Amino acid sequence: MRQVLSIFQTAEGGPHWISILTVAGWLVTGFFIFTSLVLNRNDRIKQGPWQFSGSQQTKFVELLSGAVKGKIALEYSKADEKRAHDFAVKLKAIFEAAGYDVWGYMPAFIQSSGEPITGVQIQVVKGQPSDEVGSYIQKAFQNIGFEAPGVTRNNNNYPDDTALILVGIKP
Repeated sequence: MRQVLSIFQTAEGGPHWISILTVAGWLVTGFFIFTSLVLNRNDRIKQGPWQFSGSQQTKFVELLSGAVKGKIALEYSKADEKRAHDFAVKLKAIFEAAGYDVWGYMPAFIQSSGEPITGVQIQVVKGQPSDEVGSYIQKAFQNIGFEAPGVTRNNNNYPDDTALILVGIKP
């Protein structure tokens, strides 16, 4: 009768240590790779693109549908250009679909002093239509879990009736 040899045996039937150690090394290496992927998941998410979850986007669109419409402009941070630009483009499409009058050009801004803007910031001119429009947008962001502080706009790059939404560095 023929004897079937295992990959872990020599021709004489003894243990083939090279094969045994190789498979053990593969198992240990696989364990460490898997553990590293699991432990570093949060870092990968933080360094990845800005994203709305499906439920966040649905709720955001729903909240905007009942909001006061008006003129808005979007700018994104040059400091986090790739992620901020992509998120600003997504926001622009959402605002346009919700019926807002969105400024046609979306420039990058460069911050020269102070703490860098992280997340979304809404700049308005107090007592103008931009104030009411901006407050509705701010509440919509806050209801989906985004911090979106409102501040008084100090520049005159846009008319007073236009709310400015700055997309800063991904938090």
